[in-house]
Amino acid sequence: MYLLFEETGKFLAGRILSEADTSAQVELDSGKRVKVKAANMLLKFEKPEPQTLMAGAQAVASGIELDMAWEFAPEGDFGFAELARDYFSEHATLEQQAGTLLAHTILDVSPTPRPVPPVDAARLKRRIKFFTHRTPPQANALAF
Repeated sequence: MYLLFEETGKFLAGRILSEADTSAQVELDSGKRVKVKAANMLLKFEKPEPQTLMAGAQAVASGIELDMAWEFAPEGDFGFAELARDYFSEHATLEQQAGTLLAHTILDVSPTPRPVPPVDAARLKRRIKFFTHRTPPQANALAF
């Protein structure tokens, strides 16, 4: 069994040596063993090998048009696997799911600025109103 996980801002994959409720011991291809907290575990899989998955994910990530993916994205919070299912198909492969994760991360930390659409003042007012009506007055005072 293998695991895709996040460690210090990097996505790594390796073989699970042991697993508990809150963490797992994972061996990377380099032979290094790391302890991974449950919060950092992203994807468990049996096949393909970790290096094959990461290579495939990088190839998929380079072909994803993230702006178009966001149009397919559901409203509210969602994960990379859900976005991959909406972007590719209901049966998105592991490479497509991991590629979606990598594409999102690559575009978010890119040193070149992305174009930002102009602010829709009416929408911004609605969002501010939505959030201020749902927080206690003390929180509003601290926020502004």
